[in-house]
Amino acid sequence: MSNRREFLRTLGAGAALASPLGSMACRPAVQVGTAPASGTGWELVPGILSRIVAPKFRDRDFDITRYGARPDASFDNTDAIHRAIQGCSAAGGGSSGSHTVRRVRAFV
Repeated sequence: MSNRREFLRTLGAGAALASPLGSMACRPAVQVGTAPASGTGWELVPGILSRIVAPKFRDRDFDITRYGARPDASFDNTDAIHRAIQGCSAAGGGSSGSHTVRRVRAFV
């Protein structure tokens, strides 16, 4: 070692490797191996897919303009959007919980 800086760098690296945390850092975090031969892989996919039931949605829209929204960029439509969400919930869908609506932009 030619100078004090190199000595301290070598000493610090050696101390890190000798510590319990340093030795854990050098071990692989995950054991690498082969998948078990019993049905735990891709052969289970068809059975899983056969149990999935697609959700059914009512064919109903809640037009926010009917709740007071205006197609004007300078108008704050937040209250109208909240009323539309409450209307959807009252009709049996959605959630009437707490919703945060910030600036909404529609690109038509």
